[in-house]
Amino acid sequence: MTAITTLPGLALLPRVAAICAARLGVDAAQVTPAALLTDDLNLDALDAIDVVIALEDAFGIEITDLELTALAFDPQTVADLLALLHAKGAL
Repeated sequence: MTAITTLPGLALLPRVAAICAARLGVDAAQVTPAALLTDDLNLDALDAIDVVIALEDAFGIEITDLELTALAFDPQTVADLLALLHAKGAL
């Protein structure tokens, strides 16, 4: 198991939390690495599109349709999202 301090993309969490809070209407404190996007943050398919566009704009990356679908319909955590952003070169 990966220690939380070595989680890929952990440095991106404050910006991701702010984006998710603004787009999903949740408190930024709820946006933790262990939070499930759909269950804990109430992300649905339409929200996923909005969040992905905001993340792409904020980090200068592109998230594919397949990755978007996974975020909206698979049990993904914020840690999974951070790892995806890190893998895409988000700074």
